Amino acid sequence: MNTCGLRGYAPELGRVIDGWVYVDLHSDGNSTLAALRERLGLRDRPGFGVAHRYDMGRLVAEGLARAPERTRDGVREGLEAVKWLPAAQGHEGTLLGFGHRDRGALHGRYLVLRQWRDGASVEL
Repeated sequence: MNTCGLRGYAPELGRVIDGWVYVDLHSDGNSTLAALRERLGLRDRPGFGVAHRYDMGRLVAEGLARAPERTRDGVREGLEAVKWLPAAQGHEGTLLGFGHRDRGALHGRYLVLRQWRDGASVEL
């Protein structure tokens, strides 16, 4: 995400950057994010922070749960065993997981184009 995406939620800046297109990591059509926001009562709040924190927390928890021991190598093995969790970030169908040579947690269409219109971020 760029500064436009982060700072645009401030009302005074959101109006100034009207029409600006930017890359973000949250999609209004992601059912995992929608369920999370509903569960937390955050229907009217931006999804970028909620989605990122949820996904990172879930990866850490799942990795620790799969770790054979609480050592550096054990936690690495546990994280490498995490496969195909539905992500709150990205478009619907984006998945979380690692592998022996795969260090990128997000898999699929995780980059989302959004635009500022009338002080609100809308997905393109």
